Amino acid sequence: TSEYGIYDLYVTTVSLLVPILSVCVLDAVLRFSLDKNSNKCDIFTVGFRNMVKSIVFFSILILINYVFNIFPQLNEYPIYLLLYFAGERFYIYFSNIAKGLDKVKEYAICGFINCIMTLLLNILFLTVFHLGINGYFIANILAFFIAGLYLMFKVKIWKYLKLHLNNQKHIMINYSKHLVFNSISWWINNSLDRYIIIWLLGTSENGIYSVAYKIPTIINVVQAIFNQAWTLSAGKEFDNKKGNFYSNTYKAYNLVLAFACSILIIFDQLIAKLIYSNDFYIAWKYVPFLLISAMFAALNAFLDSIFAANMDSKQVAKATITGAIINAVLNIVLIHFIGTVGAAIATMVSYFCMWIIKHIKISKVVELGSNMAKVFSTYAILLAQAVIIFAVQNIWLKHIVAILLLAILILMNIREIKIIANKAKSVLKRKLSKSEE
Repeated sequence: TSEYGIYDLYVTTVSLLVPILSVCVLDAVLRFSLDKNSNKCDIFTVGFRNMVKSIVFFSILILINYVFNIFPQLNEYPIYLLLYFAGERFYIYFSNIAKGLDKVKEYAICGFINCIMTLLLNILFLTVFHLGINGYFIANILAFFIAGLYLMFKVKIWKYLKLHLNNQKHIMINYSKHLVFNSISWWINNSLDRYIIIWLLGTSENGIYSVAYKIPTIINVVQAIFNQAWTLSAGKEFDNKKGNFYSNTYKAYNLVLAFACSILIIFDQLIAKLIYSNDFYIAWKYVPFLLISAMFAALNAFLDSIFAANMDSKQVAKATITGAIINAVLNIVLIHFIGTVGAAIATMVSYFCMWIIKHIKISKVVELGSNMAKVFSTYAILLAQAVIIFAVQNIWLKHIVAILLLAILILMNIREIKIIANKAKSVLKRKLSKSEE
């Protein structure tokens, strides 16, 4: 638990420094390259230079910390810290280029390579060579570089890089600078709780809490898969102002996330028994609230993509900063009084507040057409499930009540479920008829 807590601290630190050192230019690379008339050479060259500069700046920071020992824990594995930062930047840069060039197949293969290499190298270094935390770092770093190299050769990056630029750099930075505050605020919502837990409760407790995020990652995977396609579609469809496109997608996505969240809350302890070792099993207690957090994080990402399509990064930053302030205050108060579960509750509340603000703002731009009474009732049922699973001691009683609440959720949304099911059937029939032709 202690070693995993240290690893998580390094990854969390990297995620904080990435937007600061890169000014979120790699996010601008994706957004600007989606425009039909964009100059890909200028955009990708700006991104490449930014990637190299951020790695150099990060190296200087690590050296300063090593000499003056400002943060002693980050001096235990300084080389791994640098390589993790470089590998992550390398991977994200080429991933965004592939998406900007509409190379969806290559991007998907890259993700598969990253996943498989992470899995195989971890098995090799942890169970065969018994390298411990060193092996864990090496495996994840190599996976980034191997997957990134695949895309580098597939997109033939050397065709796009050039020595001289026009004013594209200033336009991209003007867009991306607002994303810096947004990214830092996202970091506060995602990661500040880890630092406060380390400060108040120690690295072992942070290791347990970090592992609790593994079950909510299932929702993150659903969100990530959807978001790849949605980010591209949102940008292409925005000019057409197709209200039904946004509204129908949003309602279906919201409902799918809610049901995934509800089912995972019910099976939380069972999944924890299967994937957590004994030292980490207690992490199941924090999972229900983190699942709801993951759902709201996914909904926030959906709304962010509409803001991005509208080139309105400022509104996203304002909402996320508000959520970050709420998160910081609640983390300090709740962790102090009720322990680690306070961190999960603080994260859940802050994401919910961000979603409310963004939903109000985006409704002025695009009609989402949500029945808010039903939406809030759905979220209330999820919260009730989370509290029951966490608080009730009798394992049979709490799961029976949680299942009954899921049944109510189904009955309450039966009309929407039928619409989604019929839509899925029609899409499947079209696909099958095309394949037969």
